[in-house]
Amino acid sequence: MIAPAAARARPLVAVVGETADANVPAKARLLASARTLGADVVFHGSDLRGPAGARPIEAADVVLVRGGSQLPAATLDGIRNLQRAGMPVVNEPDSVAAAANKLRTAVLLEQAGVAHPRTIPLAGPEDVAAAVDALGTPLVLKVPQGSQGKGITIHHSQRAAQEHADTVFGIYDRLAARNALPHVDDLDPRMLAQEFLAEAGASDLRALVVREPSGSPRLVAAMQRTAADGSMRSNLHSGGSARPAVLSDAQRGQALAATDALGLDVAGVDLIRSHQSPTGMMVVEVNSSPGGAIQQVTGAPVSDRIMETVLARARSRS
Repeated sequence: MIAPAAARARPLVAVVGETADANVPAKARLLASARTLGADVVFHGSDLRGPAGARPIEAADVVLVRGGSQLPAATLDGIRNLQRAGMPVVNEPDSVAAAANKLRTAVLLEQAGVAHPRTIPLAGPEDVAAAVDALGTPLVLKVPQGSQGKGITIHHSQRAAQEHADTVFGIYDRLAARNALPHVDDLDPRMLAQEFLAEAGASDLRALVVREPSGSPRLVAAMQRTAADGSMRSNLHSGGSARPAVLSDAQRGQALAATDALGLDVAGVDLIRSHQSPTGMMVVEVNSSPGGAIQQVTGAPVSDRIMETVLARARSRS
């Protein structure tokens, strides 16, 4: 039997990501925060294995799931098995899977009454005309899973949207013919159409939310991201810039409600300007594994707040 955290001198945190490589600034900050709080950390890859000689993930007191949309379904299944055996998990696998899927995110936000852009699933290229009728042009087309602004395009005419959809679905068909498609839920569409909000411009707000040990979500930091000239993507990975931001009470409420809607403990909530929303903003995406740039930009103790929640979850096991 694994000794609970209270029985050890120092609790052990297993951080699961795409790889076990610890030489990443965000991971270094998590490690530093854990050590300051009196805990040890082992980084595990998507195979749930750590570096050579590291203690196995079953020996941990708590698991922190990072990696978001980059984690395969098998990894999330493995973490579910750990949960069933009594392992506390921060960012539960079902919530991570929901945040990685843009359609599921839209459905959960709709059910929770959180304002978000209208989104229509496309079962095939033949659905583009109906999407244009409903949403107009310009039209945003997205793949259901992706991060860092990848897989998102804007089309200023039905013809352009149709040509893009024909190309993407054609690629899917060729991959399927070779049995080379990645596994996805059969009920999930291959593409989404979303309304274009011209007022959003080339910037958005990223709100970093962490669920406190008490169980309530808390806004830890916020920044405004602006796309590089000529780009539609404000993500810093795509060359955008960022500065600290202050959210209104209503916008803060949107970020907290979005976090609750997806059941996340750690979330990066992206908001864009919208004339249709009473707060002036809509939630466009929720990320279960937000990057560490917001800590650098704002100076907020993001990694400390995350690790405090992680260690509180470990103590709750005892």
